[in-house]
Amino acid sequence: MGYLKSICSGGVKYGLRVWLDPEKMAAFKLSATDVMSVLDANNYQSATGQATGTFMVYNGSADTQVSTPQELSKLVVDTQDGRIVRLGDIAKVSLEKSHDRVRALANGSEAVVAAINATPSANPINIAADVMDMLPEVERNMPSNIEMNVLYDSSNAINESINEVIKTIIEAALIVLVVITLFLGSFRAVIIPIITIPLSLIGVALVMEMIGFSLNLMTLLAMVLAIGLVVDDAIVVLENIDRHIKLGESPFRAAIIGTREIAVPVISMTLTLAAVYAPIAMMGGITGSLFKEFALTLLGRYLCPALWH
Repeated sequence: MGYLKSICSGGVKYGLRVWLDPEKMAAFKLSATDVMSVLDANNYQSATGQATGTFMVYNGSADTQVSTPQELSKLVVDTQDGRIVRLGDIAKVSLEKSHDRVRALANGSEAVVAAINATPSANPINIAADVMDMLPEVERNMPSNIEMNVLYDSSNAINESINEVIKTIIEAALIVLVVITLFLGSFRAVIIPIITIPLSLIGVALVMEMIGFSLNLMTLLAMVLAIGLVVDDAIVVLENIDRHIKLGESPFRAAIIGTREIAVPVISMTLTLAAVYAPIAMMGGITGSLFKEFALTLLGRYLCPALWH
């Protein structure tokens, strides 16, 4: 389990608790300090020594602890005018949680919450899947009066982000298909922008691998933003090339001329946007740690197409 950190809260051991009644204590002229002294004096455990027999040695012990509220209620607290004052006369004794410093609630009911946190080197999606596979077996071994539910699963947000990336890629491809088909009238031209999408993502993945980043909410967010910008650049270059073809240039010369005309503006715009996001990666504190991967992943998306252009 080197990839997990488990934290439990709300599970409090049971114990005998004494609830003092101030009015009854005042009637017997007793204070909380007096009661505490009696409880401490009667909560005693000690080894009393050994008794040696012919063939065995017997270990003795003195234990004054009680195990039920009824037994503790009979504890003598004081004697006044020949009358014995017991703990049950001035307090209510109950068996319940040993303290109230920690309390966990789930759906309005008291619960024991077990949180499983992934270490930085672990994959939360795989961990969540493994835990979900274990839950039926764990639930079968629990008492019938205990109900077990999953309160929060952080892998759901990661899976939603992955689905959002896939959805964005499909939407971008459809938009490119519609826009280029309507304005350029060439289905073959659609292939070029569509190819740039996976190429850009491959470049970003290489940059992430070199830096040591993983797929998470921040890097996936950067990829979603990058896809739309990649398609914009590809469409701008493609339309300029198509303009030269319609002016009479051959496809090869139109590609050379059109790319040269638009390369400097596209690269300048890309570097400008990269310069906007780069300082985020240099910020310190929690903000810098949180958005560093987002900024560098988006920066890698800008630099790779700029170099290809």
